[in-house]
Amino acid sequence: LGLFIQNIIAPQLQWDTPSRSVEELPRRIRAGIAVPLVDWILAAADIQFQANRPTRLFCGVEGSWNSVCHFRGGLEDGVLSLGTGLSVSTISLDVSWSAPKLSDGVMDPIYRTTFGIKF
Repeated sequence: LGLFIQNIIAPQLQWDTPSRSVEELPRRIRAGIAVPLVDWILAAADIQFQANRPTRLFCGVEGSWNSVCHFRGGLEDGVLSLGTGLSVSTISLDVSWSAPKLSDGVMDPIYRTTFGIKF
């Protein structure tokens, strides 16, 4: 069970341009839950709220083999997303693929790669 609040104080950014326009970053609230289905499969669901944006839903499952190799699949606001990852000691490497979201005008799939070190 988790809760994430981003921009809780509503920070403002002033552009370094002749107009000197100021933008306020929107507050974003995301809540979720993860439940182990069996010893090596985890199911998760999140909901995200943001001012002047539609509510977004996320859900998926992750399978883990020997806590080293992970396989993931899910929906990011109705768009298919797949991924895999490796974790060895404190180092992790993840790759993912998301289907094109034609309603946003995105014609190509999105690929993500993440490298992490836990300390």
